[in-house]
Amino acid sequence: MFLVTTADQRSWKLDEEILFLGEWCRIYKDRGAWSALKHQVQPYHWDDRGKLLRDQIMLKEVYERYLAALALQLDRVHGSARSERYWRIVAGPWLRFFVEILFDRYCSVVAAQTRTSDTWILASPAFAWVPEDFSRFAEFFKDDPWNHFIYSEIIKTVGTLPYTELTLANLPAPAARGGAKAQLRAALTIANNWYARMLPGMLNRIVLVASYFGRIELTRLQLALGQAPYPHGPELRSPAVPLDPARRDALKISIARNAFESLLERLIPQQLPTAQLEAYEAMRAGALRWFPREPSAIVTANGCDSDEFFKIWAAEQSERGVPLLLCQHGGQYGVAGFGQFEDHEIAISDRFYSWGWQQASQPKIRRMPANKLILAAKRIRPTAQGKILWALAGLPRYSYILYSVPIASQFLAYLEDQIAFWHQLDGGIRASICLRLYPSDFGWNVRARLADAGLGSIIDDRGQGFYTSLNSSRLCVSTYNATTYLETLAANYPTLMFWNPVHWELRPDAQGLFDLLRKAGILHDTPQAAATKLNEIYPVTNEWWQSAEVQQARRAFCETFVYTGHDWMHEWKRELLTVESARQGTRR
Repeated sequence: MFLVTTADQRSWKLDEEILFLGEWCRIYKDRGAWSALKHQVQPYHWDDRGKLLRDQIMLKEVYERYLAALALQLDRVHGSARSERYWRIVAGPWLRFFVEILFDRYCSVVAAQTRTSDTWILASPAFAWVPEDFSRFAEFFKDDPWNHFIYSEIIKTVGTLPYTELTLANLPAPAARGGAKAQLRAALTIANNWYARMLPGMLNRIVLVASYFGRIELTRLQLALGQAPYPHGPELRSPAVPLDPARRDALKISIARNAFESLLERLIPQQLPTAQLEAYEAMRAGALRWFPREPSAIVTANGCDSDEFFKIWAAEQSERGVPLLLCQHGGQYGVAGFGQFEDHEIAISDRFYSWGWQQASQPKIRRMPANKLILAAKRIRPTAQGKILWALAGLPRYSYILYSVPIASQFLAYLEDQIAFWHQLDGGIRASICLRLYPSDFGWNVRARLADAGLGSIIDDRGQGFYTSLNSSRLCVSTYNATTYLETLAANYPTLMFWNPVHWELRPDAQGLFDLLRKAGILHDTPQAAATKLNEIYPVTNEWWQSAEVQQARRAFCETFVYTGHDWMHEWKRELLTVESARQGTRR
């Protein structure tokens, strides 16, 4: 068959039977085009979740070896002598994602090659898709053009799959970054950046950036620490710089043990963001200029994800011994069967603040009042005669990070579960349902799919914030293992949960508390069971929620995974001042 790797129809050969590499090729809104073709879809290799579990363990080891090798090369190219931890903070997020993404694409191509007679590759220059930074990389890996480029590079490297390279006038290329909205935002950040720069160090010793505290709570905490309010860290933009092929060639790594790692070694120098190479020196100078000069501690939730300037600054300060304190910023921590983001954040931190869970093998994990959930507990209240708010997840068409969720085409099974839930509900209850879609669609055309299944009339188009919608509802139906249900449980808000345990694996030491939620009728493993429970409790929602069994299960679960504390301000103030005091003691 003729292999098609993405939804870009310029690479489709319409007069032969087609093998679509995955469901990401079949865009729902374009079904008139592909449904008329004679075609098959290649089975997805990670539908075998046992293979996924084994692969993610193996890829951790691959990442660690290549991080060590890349750190040495970056030091050599930049003429520096940084620790491996430094480069783990600065380059680790991109490398970990890239290793896992590339392996997924590689496995799909290898699995399809014996069924393929030819494929079309849209020619693109080798350095056409180098991202400026992690944020730009995240834009790339979710969409078709970059993925077509990566699949093409894999096909050319593997060498056993026939291909024809097409040179077109309108080659796929990165869309322009920014625009009027981005320019306006950039203008609005100038005052904030200068405020951050001019703030005396003594009034901003413990620096909180992207901390997940609400604005009011953050201000109160900073004042309690004897500091001036510091609502945002500097917002700086990665510069556009010319690529330097010679410097990229100098990043050569030669430790490959197999064909995949040989491919990885060829593409790391080609795809490494300019923030870690050509623009690194300028960005380091900018980070040291705009961020606080001599902090006593750094606190962040997700600043170490995609803020390149913050990562460089945090890495520089860590080299000086400044404690890097990371906070949990999502619902999968401590419960998911696996998750590389949790591994990374614990590895780079001096202390990691969880939302209640602890781990004997990781003494740096500290239980602290959940910064994000403090706000939820205060602001969410049910309305007795309100609607039922049904919240949906959203996930990219292409795999991007290995954690316990439906990956790639498995999201379609998730949507099928939602439709099954709807059709199992009693007719009277359906009129009370308000369906909240995830903000990002990722090309799945979720709205159209659900409308065609008969759910179009219940989709919420009010544009309200999540908390506002909850406050006009009586119960929340949460359908995925993330922050949503933790927010409602923190507020003691009536909550019904269901998800497929095959795609949302739990770790063994969390299983017992989730079993308590199951026994109380809060959590269900199938949409049919959840719908049956909702049909049962709908007339007596509050009575069911306030029952002894439900409340006991909720309290036990929250004690470990939704800890908000009795006096969150005192706990956080005491903890941060203790860290600061210890830091000052080591400097004497």
